[in-house]
Amino acid sequence: MRKVSALALLPLFLAACGGGGGGGNDDAGGTGDTGGASNPAPSETVAASSAAVVAQLDAKPVSGTSATVQAYDLTADIGDTWRLLLNQDGTFTVKVLATQYGLTDITGTYSQTTQGSFVTFTGANNSFVVTLDKRTSTIVGTMTIQGKKSSVVGTGYAIPASLSKLAGDYVYFGSTRNAVGGADSGVIGGSFRIAENGTDVTLCDGGLINASGNCDSIDGVSANVRVSLTLAKDSTSDITRIKLGSENFGIVSLQAGDRGPVLVIDRFGTSGGVARTGALYAVKQQALKGNEADGTWECSYLGTKLFTVVANGNSMKATGTNGDSTSETFHYNKVVGTSANGFITSVAQGDSLTEGVVFLPLSSSLAVVELDGYGSDPFDAAAVCRPKN
Repeated sequence: MRKVSALALLPLFLAACGGGGGGGNDDAGGTGDTGGASNPAPSETVAASSAAVVAQLDAKPVSGTSATVQAYDLTADIGDTWRLLLNQDGTFTVKVLATQYGLTDITGTYSQTTQGSFVTFTGANNSFVVTLDKRTSTIVGTMTIQGKKSSVVGTGYAIPASLSKLAGDYVYFGSTRNAVGGADSGVIGGSFRIAENGTDVTLCDGGLINASGNCDSIDGVSANVRVSLTLAKDSTSDITRIKLGSENFGIVSLQAGDRGPVLVIDRFGTSGGVARTGALYAVKQQALKGNEADGTWECSYLGTKLFTVVANGNSMKATGTNGDSTSETFHYNKVVGTSANGFITSVAQGDSLTEGVVFLPLSSSLAVVELDGYGSDPFDAAAVCRPKN
């Protein structure tokens, strides 16, 4: 997508943060305030739906899980893959499975607090603060390794032994940046199809895959590229890679979302000879009913909390950490000006659909939202959001 569009996320919040027009190097209902209560799905329904996905995929716990160890594979939005091992005795290890920054494993102690379906784990010296949604075994938060700060999303489930169980069409959204220095951040999105054999992947970068396997364009998006990828288990480890020819495209992890499998890709590779890194977030494509974003969401990027979103049907209100807020309208099953099942476009009052931003609800445990013109040196990116407990 063209960043996916020339969008304007949370204008009041971004203006307060020095936001403006974006740059970027690209890889690949009603209106009103939501001051009232929202209606997220009941916890028991979410848990049961997630369990059904686990059974359908025959998904198993992440390697290292035992009676005394909780294990979670984490995708860091800086473009790394880590594994968090929480020992029953209050100690932890973070294993660095893949890094673009020369990071190494860390160990320490942690504490935990429980509130309903959510357990928050806090590492000593603020090495991490992550919250587990027990309903889906999805874990989201922030983590710092050797001074490198990141937002992380994780899972208690491994990719199934039979990759064919992942077959189907997915919509995705995310962002990448230069691995060195972090410049030229840009958002990317579209859809992809995993074939019945579980290995062949057809990705539409900036487009929507159709029944014949070709890519349909999205309104306002300048590029629409069809890419052939392959999915395969790593021969020397228990990770699953996605490849572009013989080159690595990224590492894939699985979440058992309550609306179907969620795939998160630790994206790394080169563009024009420049190393690029980031993360992509995908969910099996389906028509949204109009309440999937309901609830209160806390959103962060690169390890920093940015704002809270309260959504109820078509209405949303976002409040930045500085107190500034904006109310917008959610347009379900739309991306920019194009009908696209699975996506939401959020539009400020008075703006058109082509000026909105992407909000992608992946499950009741995770969503991603587009940042447009973020920061004092404006750029485009994707923030990860978790339900507020």
